[in-house]
Amino acid sequence: MENIMVKTGYDVAYSPKSLANYRYHINDNLTGTAFSTGQNIKGMKHAIDTIQEYLPKSERRSLKNIAKCKYSYYITTGIADRLFHENKNPKVALMQAWAVF
Repeated sequence: MENIMVKTGYDVAYSPKSLANYRYHINDNLTGTAFSTGQNIKGMKHAIDTIQEYLPKSERRSLKNIAKCKYSYYITTGIADRLFHENKNPKVALMQAWAVF
């Protein structure tokens, strides 16, 4: 398990825009739409790329690879598997598994 250090003393900002979707549903909601269109993967790739400038330069490549590997594992063993087996949607499951790589 990775050690995570949280820094304090930084300003906090409010954004009315949704920056992340946390629930897994394949219905007519925002998260389900994100899974069925692949927007969840695009969003995570954007988040991983955006955070790079806040990391130490010497650790950026390594941490980016770790983040991509962990997210790929989450998609292929969690989301794509559930889409295929529970939701009987092999087309979207394959798209999720393929897009994450």
